[in-house]
Amino acid sequence: MSVEDYVANIGNLIIDEKIYRSVAHVHQDYLFIDSYICKLIKNAKRVIFIGGYDFLKEAYFLNKFPHKKFILADVSIVALEKIQTEYKGVEILQTTTTNIFTDNNIFSEEGDLIILNTAEYFMNSYQMKNFICRCKGIVLFNNSHLYNPSIGYFLYPIVAEIKAALINLFSIITRCRQMQFRGWFRTKGDYERICRGSNKYLKEIIIDDSSIKPTKYGLTSKAMICFFPK
Repeated sequence: MSVEDYVANIGNLIIDEKIYRSVAHVHQDYLFIDSYICKLIKNAKRVIFIGGYDFLKEAYFLNKFPHKKFILADVSIVALEKIQTEYKGVEILQTTTTNIFTDNNIFSEEGDLIILNTAEYFMNSYQMKNFICRCKGIVLFNNSHLYNPSIGYFLYPIVAEIKAALINLFSIITRCRQMQFRGWFRTKGDYERICRGSNKYLKEIIIDDSSIKPTKYGLTSKAMICFFPK
């Protein structure tokens, strides 16, 4: 149902398509990696943004690199159709919640730069490894939650998954709304293990220093995680 809610929210958006052309400054989500990501875009054959909602955050890059090939992909293309009226060279691609994990050809050209912003909430470790293996190019996860190893970090994910399983089982029986799982807790070591034995290696982790904060599970921050082909 969270996917249905997401699609419904996009369908309710009212956006003046010309606002995309007016975006001249990098969004806060990408501010801490602006120079890094721009360097990758310059060297990429294609730039693929996945799951950007209305893609207003990414409009800065479309405007900065007008001659670069961009692909914008999401489970709903209602908002993306507005972008296509302003950017004729941008390709719009409707995806599903399963084909990005299973389709061998969807993002599998060498020289691709695949960027997902705030994406760890819908990928478990198996799906993430499968995804980065199927992508032949560079895979970049931005705004991923990164935790320092601690006792709280190791215990909480186990408790959270058991709680979600029990609540959702009860919800199915009673036909009530299910609990929305908010994502996995990961450390640098987790990302290293995800790419172990794959065709990628962990190239870079850049932490947004302004996002570092203490929690009862240890220090957490937002970070960019970048995987390069071997």
